Amino acid sequence: MQPSIFGALLIGVGVSIAFLEAPAQAQDFPTRSVRLVIPYPAGGGVDGVARLLAERLTQFWGHPVVVENRAGANGNIGAEFVVKSLPDGYTVLFSPSGVYTTAKALYPNLPFDPE
Repeated sequence: MQPSIFGALLIGVGVSIAFLEAPAQAQDFPTRSVRLVIPYPAGGGVDGVARLLAERLTQFWGHPVVVENRAGANGNIGAEFVVKSLPDGYTVLFSPSGVYTTAKALYPNLPFDPE
C-alpha cells in the first residue's frame, strides 16, 4: 500500500512545527541555601554521611547546604518538619528507610503519611 501524499505532508508539517517550538527552559536550582534535615542526633552514622554529602553539594551547587538535626520519636519529628515545610525543594529529609517503612506500623497516630 502506497502512503498518500497528504499523510506525508501532514507528518512533515508536524515535524517542522515540533522543531520550531522554543526549547523549555529549566529553572536554576538552587538559588539559595538548601536545608538537609537529619531526623537523628548529631554524631551518628547518618549525620556523618549527611555532612559529607552537604559539603560536596555545597561545592557542586555553589550555594550552602545546611545540615539540621531534628532528633526524636525515632525520626518522626524530623520527618514531620520536612513534610510540613514549603514544598519548594529547599528542605530535604536525609534518613534511612526506617522513617518511611516502620513508622506507620509502630505509630498509628502519625501527623504525616509516610507513603
